[in-house]
Amino acid sequence: MNDLEKYRVFFEAARYENFTRAAKELFVTQSSISQSVKTLEKALGVQLFSRRGKRVFLTEEGKMLQGELEQAFGRIRRAEEILEEVTQARRGSLAIGASDTLCRHFLLDTFACFRKRYPYIHLRLVNRPSPAIIEELHRGTVDIGFASLEDSKSIALQALPLYPMDEVFFTNVDFAFLADKKQSLQSLLTYPWVSLGLHTSTRQVLENLFEEHQLSWKPSVEVISIDLLVDLVASGFGIGYSPRRIVDKADLFEIHVIEKPPKRTLHLLYNPTLPMSIAAERFLHLVQESAACT
Repeated sequence: MNDLEKYRVFFEAARYENFTRAAKELFVTQSSISQSVKTLEKALGVQLFSRRGKRVFLTEEGKMLQGELEQAFGRIRRAEEILEEVTQARRGSLAIGASDTLCRHFLLDTFACFRKRYPYIHLRLVNRPSPAIIEELHRGTVDIGFASLEDSKSIALQALPLYPMDEVFFTNVDFAFLADKKQSLQSLLTYPWVSLGLHTSTRQVLENLFEEHQLSWKPSVEVISIDLLVDLVASGFGIGYSPRRIVDKADLFEIHVIEKPPKRTLHLLYNPTLPMSIAAERFLHLVQESAACT
C-alpha cells in the first residue's frame, strides 16, 4: 500500500472514528485498516487515534491531519472533475492561427460550427500571415494553423489539405480591356499593381513568379489586408491577385495570364512533435468531417 492509500484509509477512519465502518466503505478488512493506521502513525511519529476499549477517537494531531487531508482530497476531486470536463469538451481552450483573409473568407463557418458544437471551449484566434503561422506552430504557441501552400513537405508539420485556393489576377473597369485576351506578365508590368506587404505568402508567390521569368516587379501600393487590396483595385488603383471567391464578391474583371502562377491549397497544420489537446483533437475531427462532406 502506497502513502496516498494510507492517507485515504486514515481519512475514512477519521470521518467515522470507526475502523469497522471505514473497512466497509473501502471494501477491506478491519485489521487492514488498523494496520495501515499504525504504519502511518509510526511513519509520522505521532498518535492519530486514542483507543478506549473497542472505540477510537481522533487525537489533536489526528484532527489536524484530517483537516489538511480534507482540503487536499477536495483539490484532487476538483482536479478529477476538471479533467472530466475537459475530456467531455465542457472546458478547455484552443489557439488557432490563420491570416485575416483565411479567417474572414474561408474559416468563419468552421469556427461557427465548432463554437456551436463545443460552446464551452475558449477560442483564441491568432491572425498572422501564413509564414508567421508556420513559425508559431513550430514554437507551440498555437495548436492548429491554417495556411495556403504550394507544397507542405518542406515545413516539417502535419498538413491536411482542404481545398484549392483558386487565385486569380483581377482589375476594375478602368483596366477592363486587359480581360479581353490572355496577357503576359511582361505586358502587365506597364500597369500599376496593388499587393500585400512583404512576409506574406501571397506576396512571395508573386515575387517568385516574376523572378522565375526574369522580370523585375514591384507593386505601386502595398496593403496589410486582402479586403483593402480588393477595395483599392475596385477604386482603380491597378491590378491585384487574390482568391477567386473574394474577387467574385466585387464587380471586377479577371485577367487571364499566360504564365500560370503555382496552384496553392488551403491546409490545416499542426505540430506532430507536440501533444495535442482534447480541444484540438475535437477541432481536427470536425474539420475532417467537413472535408469528407465536400
